[in-house]
Amino acid sequence: MARRSSSRVLALVYLLAALGTPPGARAGAADDARDAVRARDYARAADLYRGLAEAGDADAQYQLATLYRLGRGVGRDDASARRWYAAAAAQGHSASRERLAGLEAASAARQPPAALADRPARHRPARRPVTLPEADTE
Repeated sequence: MARRSSSRVLALVYLLAALGTPPGARAGAADDARDAVRARDYARAADLYRGLAEAGDADAQYQLATLYRLGRGVGRDDASARRWYAAAAAQGHSASRERLAGLEAASAARQPPAALADRPARHRPARRPVTLPEADTE
């Protein structure tokens, strides 16, 4: 009987290890991350959100992407922001889809149209300095 219960406990331990961080621990880390943001400790919030985001938490992916987009606690990095927004959007996170679309639109607006990209830049000819006649000092 003791052997049977120990094998169940062992199976439970393996199951929890396979699932990763238990949901209760994730909720605690998410609360800690929100508290860090409220305290403006963005570096700590980024570390906490990163752990949750890597575990697949869509809300944490969105929050981490926002920190990257704003450059809070991490260096401003639009590529990382896009990556985390895309990961959350793939899980159905609607705010992430909206932010991702906004980043893509802003990126497209900054790029010159294809027809102008290959044209050489036009330069205005240098202006000659204007010389004013000297005033009579008599």
